[in-house]
Amino acid sequence: DGLHMRSGLPRENLAELHGNLFLETCEVCGKEYLRDFDVGGISFQATGRFCEQPGCGGVLRDNLLDWNDELPEAEFDRASRACKEADLCICLGTSLRIRPASELPLLTLKNLGKVVIVNLQKTVKDRFAHLSIHAPVDEVIRGVMALLETPVPDFARPYSLHIAVRQGKEGRSSGGVKQEAAATAGWSVEIRSPVDRSCAIPLLFAARVR
Repeated sequence: DGLHMRSGLPRENLAELHGNLFLETCEVCGKEYLRDFDVGGISFQATGRFCEQPGCGGVLRDNLLDWNDELPEAEFDRASRACKEADLCICLGTSLRIRPASELPLLTLKNLGKVVIVNLQKTVKDRFAHLSIHAPVDEVIRGVMALLETPVPDFARPYSLHIAVRQGKEGRSSGGVKQEAAATAGWSVEIRSPVDRSCAIPLLFAARVR
């Protein structure tokens, strides 16, 4: 859902194993573009947009995995390395059923670390956990942050819009005869994504012009 990236977590500290609905990647230079909208597609299809890096112009593709797609090697290596080095692995809101991602917490155990699982339902990995909590993730994390005396900041998600206002003149007609002297001003307002006109605008249902 892109929330980890939007939170400000450095990209090099994040491993997105199954992709991101809001991310498209250049097939040539690897530049990533985090969008306000679902980029569309699955299984690395071309999105119809192109890289904006100088001298590149490569095709942009979604990075959302389908069931038969292999995990991205670089992302999985980053996740494996982090779990091996961790003293504590906390699994939040997951059934831990989808392999091989579900096996990553066991790497922490093999290196004498501990595993905590927070999920509403029981998971198949509960028997390996040092602590299993069956409760909503938000409630548990609020309690943890309170014990750490660390405030949870409000999340504000910025959006960018392209707004164009144009004025043109058009004459009124009477009986099929156009009257130039009675020209009236016609206004048009365009609100769209700054990426291009084909992209959806999230959370905008209506606009009032006065």
